[in-house]
Amino acid sequence: MRDMSTTVGMIGLTENPEAMRKFVLLGPEMANMVFKFEDESFNNTEKKGDPNNHHNANKAAQTAFLTHEKALESVMTDLGNPFLEENEDLYHLESKKICPSSSKDTVFTI
Repeated sequence: MRDMSTTVGMIGLTENPEAMRKFVLLGPEMANMVFKFEDESFNNTEKKGDPNNHHNANKAAQTAFLTHEKALESVMTDLGNPFLEENEDLYHLESKKICPSSSKDTVFTI
């Protein structure tokens, strides 16, 4: 059974030479793009390695994440948690130097 939207779209194509020309030129390329998308998205049987492998699910990415997490924890232990600050000043996280009010206003506006 055909989808009605496809049939209605084809009727308009045959009546408009410009639309028909675009369809004839772009139709095969669009079909190829859809095929590639569906193949990459839904056909996970023949891919390299684990079919559900995320780009961060490898040993190097996990090691880098752990290193960054420990560095952040160390900074927050030494300098305090910036999310617990109650004042409205804008300051550098490491040096705790307060920015001028004009800079604060610009950042809050953005």
